[in-house]
Amino acid sequence: MMRKGFSMVEMIVVFMILGILATSGITVTQRSGRRQSVQSAAEQIRGALRQAQAQALTGRKVNCVNPLDSWNVNFTATGYSIDEECGGVSAGSAVKLPVGAKITTLPSPNPIKFKVLGQGTNVTGGANTTLQITNQEETASIIISSTGEIQ
Repeated sequence: MMRKGFSMVEMIVVFMILGILATSGITVTQRSGRRQSVQSAAEQIRGALRQAQAQALTGRKVNCVNPLDSWNVNFTATGYSIDEECGGVSAGSAVKLPVGAKITTLPSPNPIKFKVLGQGTNVTGGANTTLQITNQEETASIIISSTGEIQ
C-alpha cells in the first residue's frame, strides 16, 4: 500500500532545518546592521570634519560678529558639535551618533580646530590624531593631520 504525505518525523526534521537556517540568517543580518551603524557614524563624522574645514577655508561666518578664528568639531562619546569660533566666542549645534555607535578614542586635541583661510589645524608638530568609533563588534578609525587631511 502506498502512503500519501509525509511522516511526523520527516516534518520535524524539515522544520528543524528551517529553524537553523532562519537563526543563522538573523545573526548575519544583525552583525551586518552593527557594522553598518559604525560605518555610517564614521562617514557622518568625516562629513562634519570636511564641512568645518570647508567653512574655515572660505572664511564663512554664520553667527559671528567678531572676526572668524576657526571652525571647530568638538567630540563626546556619543556625538559631536560643529562650532564657529570668533574672538574666543563659540556657537554651534550638537549631533548624536547613530544608535549603538560610540566614540571610544577621542582625538587629542579636542576640539579639532580648522583655522581660517587654509592655516591648518590645531593638531601640532606635523603629527596626526586618531578618532575611533566602535560598537560591540566593529571599529572604524578617522585620522586627522596637522595640515587638515582627513582619512
